[in-house]
Amino acid sequence: MRRFCLLALIVSISISASSDSDAQLPGIYTRYSDALQTLTDLQASHPEICKLDTLGYSTRDSVPMLRVKISDNVNIDEDEPAVFYCGGVHADEVLGVEVIMNFIQDIFTRYDEEDPDAVAYVTSLEIFCVPFINPEGHIVVEEGDTEWRKNKCDNDDNGIFDFHDGVDNNRNYDFGWSIDDGLNATTPESLTYKGEAPFTQSENIAMAEFGWRYRPLVALDYHSPTYGRPNVAYYPWYWYSNEGGHGYGPDENLMQSICQSFTSLIEAIPDDSATGTYTARRALVNKGDFKTYFYGNFGSAAFSVEVSDTTIQDPALVDEIIAAHLPGQYYLLERALGPGITGIIRNSFTLLPIEAEVQVLEHINADINPRLSRPDYGRYRRLLAPGNYTLRFLKDDYFTQTIGNVIVTSAGPTEVDVLLEPVNPEPVPTLSEWGMLIMALILLAFATVAIIRGYGAAYGSGRFL
Repeated sequence: MRRFCLLALIVSISISASSDSDAQLPGIYTRYSDALQTLTDLQASHPEICKLDTLGYSTRDSVPMLRVKISDNVNIDEDEPAVFYCGGVHADEVLGVEVIMNFIQDIFTRYDEEDPDAVAYVTSLEIFCVPFINPEGHIVVEEGDTEWRKNKCDNDDNGIFDFHDGVDNNRNYDFGWSIDDGLNATTPESLTYKGEAPFTQSENIAMAEFGWRYRPLVALDYHSPTYGRPNVAYYPWYWYSNEGGHGYGPDENLMQSICQSFTSLIEAIPDDSATGTYTARRALVNKGDFKTYFYGNFGSAAFSVEVSDTTIQDPALVDEIIAAHLPGQYYLLERALGPGITGIIRNSFTLLPIEAEVQVLEHINADINPRLSRPDYGRYRRLLAPGNYTLRFLKDDYFTQTIGNVIVTSAGPTEVDVLLEPVNPEPVPTLSEWGMLIMALILLAFATVAIIRGYGAAYGSGRFL
């Protein structure tokens, strides 16, 4: 009976939210079509450092998830650290879109003014920005349902968009998905419905594919508090043992320190805090959300930021709120180039780059997934505090290698390149075998020339006419 009453309450709240909201989104907030035009114009005016493309498509309406890449040599994937800023996962939390759009325009302005820091970031990093993780949901808000939160997934397959529909894209990643088993997560009408299974939503698939391709050092996800605390950033993590975890994340001190430095630079507007700035708080592993996925798989400094104290803020405060986030955003660009480790892992026989696991023995436990180098360059990267570390490199069918006394300083990342030896290497040709191969190629070349000359002589004599 209690479960039935709770389910009825969830459905009632969802119906009320979807039917009673007839307010219009204030004009100061960015519409999807306006963002598309702004970003198209920036690409046209900065083709050498700006590339607008599509991260993926929304689940129901196939609306493009706009992605902006900011970097020199913007049309190629360079061997540079990746930074990922995104917003708009919850449709009614529109301030996140504004924070991302403002950052994009600001860094181009600074670059045009030859600000040395902005030029350095564009030159040394690959910066990716996605204003709308959930574009189809944002369009619902634009059209007047300002309390709509989820995407538009047709949960009941009836072809009609109604209160039964939608999945919360910030609960549809696989890491932590099974822990979130309450009625609010499993009821389709709930504002926080997690979907029938992880990665049923195309938006989440696109985000995960991006993560595996670029392995970002920093990943920010902007929200606004539909419920919960205002003016806060959550860092990973604490995982309760009764839910399968081992307590604090293995990078607890590092994540806390970076997040505290980040939040200390963001003025709280309106200010209802004791410090006048945002605060850093440890998050729980309790659902399949963005920060859990990106930290758990890639070791990213992955933070979820609750912007201001409500979803759709007083228009008079918007410009001040979004400007207050710039110092924190630029701090994280600088931190991505700061203390840590990096290097390229290669096959010791072929010297080709390989994807392998990199363990920092001082920062590991059973809760995180293997942190892997990128397969395209063999490059690995990890943010660390200055100190002395031991690294272990592992890959199936290769001998494990451990390197101790790796000193990380405040000057920047410490480079440790590695050659991993395969257990059963492909045989390398001997000198005599190479000589025989070269001789065969020379003979083949002479034979080819002779054949071509023969055909030419025959044609000249008229035998083929």
